[in-house]
Amino acid sequence: MMSCMIQLQLKRLKINRLPLLLYGVLICASTVFLLKPISDNDFFWHLKTGQWIWEHGGLPDHDVFSYTVPADLTESARFILTSYWLSQVSLYAVFLLGEMTGIVFLRFILMAALLFVMFRRWKGDETLRAALLALFSVAILKFYFFERPQVLSLLFFAMLLCLLEKIKTAALPGPGKIPATFQYRPAVSTALLMLVWANSHGGHSLGQVTLLLFIVMEAVKFLHPSLRPMDKMGYASLLAAGAAGLACSFINPNTYNALGFSLITNVGAAYNPIQEYSSLPEFFSMSGAGVVLLYYFLMALAVVLFAASPKKTDIAEAALLAGIGYYSFMHARFAGFFPIAVLPFFGRRLSGDRIIRWSKVLLVPLAVFAAVFFAHEEWSLALSTAKEGRWISSRRFPVEAADFILANSLPGNMYNSYDWGGYLIWRLAPERKVFIDGRNLDASVSLQAELIGMADASLVSGQRMWMKLLQRYGVTYIITASHSPSGEVMPLAKALSEERQWVQVFSHRPSRSVIFVKDVRENAQVINKYAMPRQTIN
Repeated sequence: MMSCMIQLQLKRLKINRLPLLLYGVLICASTVFLLKPISDNDFFWHLKTGQWIWEHGGLPDHDVFSYTVPADLTESARFILTSYWLSQVSLYAVFLLGEMTGIVFLRFILMAALLFVMFRRWKGDETLRAALLALFSVAILKFYFFERPQVLSLLFFAMLLCLLEKIKTAALPGPGKIPATFQYRPAVSTALLMLVWANSHGGHSLGQVTLLLFIVMEAVKFLHPSLRPMDKMGYASLLAAGAAGLACSFINPNTYNALGFSLITNVGAAYNPIQEYSSLPEFFSMSGAGVVLLYYFLMALAVVLFAASPKKTDIAEAALLAGIGYYSFMHARFAGFFPIAVLPFFGRRLSGDRIIRWSKVLLVPLAVFAAVFFAHEEWSLALSTAKEGRWISSRRFPVEAADFILANSLPGNMYNSYDWGGYLIWRLAPERKVFIDGRNLDASVSLQAELIGMADASLVSGQRMWMKLLQRYGVTYIITASHSPSGEVMPLAKALSEERQWVQVFSHRPSRSVIFVKDVRENAQVINKYAMPRQTIN
């Protein structure tokens, strides 16, 4: 009896149980991803920069966290130091309110906001919307760290498309439709959005390109009625919104200079260790990230649907999808923009009478499988983190090693491994500066850090390269990993364990972190107290 009453109520509310099931899968999978410990090393230097800006009331004009970057900054380095200031200050404000638990809560807010915008942009079958939103959630959450400013570009891009689509929908001609009138509100909304975006993340250049694309392609439609041009007053509203958004996007610390560095920072530099700047196939081969296959599927589905009936495609939308698709494919870091752009296209094409049944047969099982498969990989990690309430894992980051450095006030300059630079900035800077970190402010320093990490033994003036570089920078203590996550011995740790002038004083097996200090007078006290038996690390 109760079951029948519930079914009757669902029918009255026009709620289908299958979409509800899919939304439940979406929520459960998203929760698992969002409860993971903080894993992104770059998050920490963003948070520390936010703290520095908060405390100093201004933007840094030089690198305050490392000692290896030249004082004469390049335009690219200046962009990295200043372009995220609003998001960095916001991160630190959240941290002040709730510490790392507040940061995790912020993840949920950002994901909910992104899903809400994507939900509003959908026009089509409810079951397909739920299935594609589930696929979208998995693809985004598996690929991106939601504590990074980068996620704001995903959200703001979705919001910008929502605004532009709303202007277009109101201005499209139709039987018995009242001609559009000029609207001021979209211009104000677009201007505010672009102003915030331009001061939060460099991805705002994608917003600039999107505004220009819509303005140009909607103007092209006036060449022929078959292209379904907007009402002239509607186009005037679009033009005003685009102009206001573009104008406000240049109100940022780097003004027009940001355009050259926003989308691909450091690409083409002499040395760039960031895998995210590779193409999707290259990233997949290097990382083995199975979620890349979801992006392949979405791109392939878009191509098939477009090829099936190209005449139905709006030329502005076609240009947007082609551009975003190519850009996402060539640069894995920005792959998430494609599913954001393509979702309304899927809604119209897959909800047609002839294809909707097969669409559900394909997408519903795929969405459930993808959510269960990828969330299962994170389940144990999220569960243990939720139980412990510790959002920074001492297995991933050198938490105890940083404690050791602070407790013993190790003097002099530090060399650190690249992957831990951001975390060490958060724990030790600005009193102690790092050698290298994920900002990659100077390509030559990044290369030198790599040579040291490899324990490059090539001779320079009769001295091994890695030893010469440590001497050049006056390094007196080193924090690095003894082994890789797969268990392989790290070259630098092995080389240090064989050098008489370097003494191991700390080891932490869970994080694989080791600390070596140079056998000099300044380190005599810590050596006498903590020196470990000399043995080669194998």
